[in-house]
Parts: sequence; structure tokens; C-alpha cells
Amino acid sequence: EFQVGSSPDSFDETGNHLVQKNCSQADLLELGLVISKDTSGSRVYDRFRLRLMFPIWDSKGRVVGFGGRALKKDEQPKYLNSPESPIYHKGDVLYGFDKAKQAVRDQDLAVVVEGYMDVMASHQVGIRNVVASSGTALTEAQIKLIKRFTNNVAFAFDTDSAGQDALRLAVELGQHLDLNMRVIQVPEGKDPDECIQQDPALWEESVKNAPTYLQYYLDEMKEKHDVSTLEGKKKALAEFLPLLRKAGAMERDHFIKQLGFLL
Repeated sequence: EFQVGSSPDSFDETGNHLVQKNCSQADLLELGLVISKDTSGSRVYDRFRLRLMFPIWDSKGRVVGFGGRALKKDEQPKYLNSPESPIYHKGDVLYGFDKAKQAVRDQDLAVVVEGYMDVMASHQVGIRNVVASSGTALTEAQIKLIKRFTNNVAFAFDTDSAGQDALRLAVELGQHLDLNMRVIQVPEGKDPDECIQQDPALWEESVKNAPTYLQYYLDEMKEKHDVSTLEGKKKALAEFLPLLRKAGAMERDHFIKQLGFLL
């Protein structure tokens, strides 16, 4: 279903094959399948070499680009994506959205993860309302794409600093676009793919029991800062209040009471 493949361990095999299929070298350069060695574009080499290949579709199910995961040990970058092109604008595309959109509509919820494997693993166990941001911060265009099908989103981003920065940006953008948001907490800090390999029911429960984004940040604040001290309270409020100010009136009232009890 996801048409996962591989690219050969060669600098010219893909380009030569596509030229034989009547693709022009100019098109291959424009779409980023080959890279020019010189400014004239006469000497080129394949962009993707010895990589596990993931086709990337737009919302209508048309392949617009590729993501390639290195198969050589220590090869950098680990993931290599197609560049921006006339048909591929990374900020407009959510991986797997074409396959997930009906389930998103039916369940009135979009689950947003980071990686290709997280999406495929979820689909394999029958959880189909899952799409990926492909490891980058969500854009306004991507959220508006989701909002065509649901106003409810649950984020499952990595627990490392990059993942948490991406989560915060997504939450702030979601507030601006009036999303109902939850944050999925995968057991033991695993990513969704690892969780599903261990026990699909764990992932299902994590999605089902995801707290609202404000509850998530309130709980995180209590873990991160010693709110029994004045200094701890000031640090906690400095992080939490900017989110609270932008929340809806009912949410603000509820969590102001929570803060009063906590502090």
C-alpha cells in the first residue's frame, strides 16, 4: 500500500533508467531526482543512492516526492528528502494523508506523528487516522489541510528537545487556528513504531487517553519545576501562562482554577 522500495548503490543507475523511459534530464534536475555536478547541468548524479525509499503523496494520492533512509551504516544524512519543486512543497504535504483522510473524517480525529514508519506501523494494526509531519514543524497549510476533515488533533512527537520544540510550535499554531488539541504520551518514551512493535494495544490506549495540551503542559510544569518554592512558581508560570492566555475562555477558567490549587 505504501509502495516502499529502494534506490540502487549507484551514482547513475536511476538517472539512466529514467532517461531510457523518456524522462528528460532537465525534468529530473527540476524534480531533484538527480543533482548537477556543474552549472550547465550536463554532468549529473543520482540524489538517492542505497536508500530505503518512501514515496510521498499529495492529498489527492499523486506521488510528488520521495524520502530516503540511509541503508549504509553512519551514512549522513540519515534521511534525505526530495527538494522543493514545481510539484512538491514540503510545507503543504502530510505523509500518508491521502490514505488517512477518510478515517480522519470518520473518527473526527487526526493523529500527527513524526516519521514514515510510525504511520505505516499504525496502519498495519488498523489505526488509519494517522499522518506524519516528516520530522519538521507543522505549517499553517498542513493544519488547514487537517481542518478540512476534523478540528481535533492529537500530537505524538519525540520526547527529545527537537521533538518538544516542534510540539510547542504546533500547539501555538493550533491555538491560532482554533484546533482542539491533545498530546499523546507514548509509554517509556518510545516512538509510536516501537510502541506498536511491543504491543499495539499500548499505542491504542495512548491515543485514547491522551490529555489535552494544557493538561499535558501543566503536568510537565509540575515535573520540571519545584512549585513549592517562589522561584519554581515563577519559572512554571512563565512557561505556562503564554499558552493559557491564547486558550479559549472555558479552558482558561478551568486551568486558572487548577493553577490556584497548584500554586
